[in-house]
Amino acid sequence: MKNQKIVITKIGAPETMQVVDEEIKSPSGSDVLVKILTTGVAFADISIRYGQYPGVPKPPVTPGYDLIGIIEQTGPDVSSFVVGDKVAALTVFGAYSKYISLPASQLVKIPQQIDPIKSEALVLNYVTAYQMLHRVSKVKPKQRVLIHGASGGVGTALMQLGKLMEQDMVGTASQKNHALLKKYGVTPINYRTQDFEEILKNNPVDVVFESIGGKNIQKSLKVLKKGGLLVYYGARSSIQSGKYVNGLMGKSIVESIFYNILPNGKKTTFYAINAKKQIQQFREDLTSLIQLLNEGKIDPVIGATYPLEQAAAANQAMENGDHIGKIVLICN
Repeated sequence: MKNQKIVITKIGAPETMQVVDEEIKSPSGSDVLVKILTTGVAFADISIRYGQYPGVPKPPVTPGYDLIGIIEQTGPDVSSFVVGDKVAALTVFGAYSKYISLPASQLVKIPQQIDPIKSEALVLNYVTAYQMLHRVSKVKPKQRVLIHGASGGVGTALMQLGKLMEQDMVGTASQKNHALLKKYGVTPINYRTQDFEEILKNNPVDVVFESIGGKNIQKSLKVLKKGGLLVYYGARSSIQSGKYVNGLMGKSIVESIFYNILPNGKKTTFYAINAKKQIQQFREDLTSLIQLLNEGKIDPVIGATYPLEQAAAANQAMENGDHIGKIVLICN
């Protein structure tokens, strides 16, 4: 039985990714073999490809932060899952593949009838947004928030979940995506032609969801109310003029922590999802999101889908910012 996966052969641009065939081994112990239906393209995948994501093996390595799949085989010590169960998992790397072997403890059982493309967006993007809203910022209904990169995968999740809380939302996005922001009741700001600091200086916000990094953190702090919170979770600005700026993400994390000690009455925090250490929270939050999806209260924005073999093109689209919402790879 053969597996097909994408391998980053060396640090660099999307063309360093290649399709590789390998033999599939039966799972042992408490592991399970998962047939991957869908996996998402995340900014972390780009960081991995450029050798900038902490804790990930150096090339050759297979990216892929999350997945929706079906259990194909179980190890002899597995009793919590059976063949045919539909599952979700945060893998961090390895999910750009048709099959993957994982510890059963990392999996979350999900309803059989759930759409594997829509639900794929929940696993990383919506759980990230949900946890930043409810576990990190603990933002209250009708508070004023600023969402950077509002038309992206996490940004669209923040908008949809924020609308359920009747938040007063402002979002930065390119002009072509302003209609999408308005759909969710978000006041749009064109980050290319408008200065959000100037626009919001007399009407500050309670919470900023900061995904850009670099100088954007300083500007975001200036539009934050005293007693407000900046949640930093990404570094989109690490790609500039088609090139990856090494070290910008790490520097932005340090800066976000440093600004937290300034005596200005404002707080900052760095958020990174960690399902392995907080698997119970991940299960709870993903279950809540699946319920919202089933009830029609959220509807993940899928910007594009690609077959697994076109992972390089999907990564290039992510780097270019030529998408809205979630980019999904179809693996089987």
